[in-house]
Amino acid sequence: MPGLRTVFDWLDKDEGFRSKYARAREVQGDVMDDKILTTADNCTPETAHADRVKIDAYKWRASKLAPKKYGEKSTHELAGTDGGPIQVVVNRGTKNAGH
Repeated sequence: MPGLRTVFDWLDKDEGFRSKYARAREVQGDVMDDKILTTADNCTPETAHADRVKIDAYKWRASKLAPKKYGEKSTHELAGTDGGPIQVVVNRGTKNAGH
């Protein structure tokens, strides 16, 4: 297994590795999702408090690894006609006195 510094060097220098690394991190979000379900399924009254802590940690981690899939933040995308750019039209009109 390569050292952490080596991995960071590869991330800096190798676009293919960087792409694969990003995909692997997203997949880790799915692993966290599986851990949430497993922990919830195995929860007992005796382990409920500790399991809640674990589930919260798994949820947080999943939201950071795959924010589009597991994050809580919603975004809105604006687009113009047929998905193109938005066009801004400025009407200057006539000059007002004193301006």
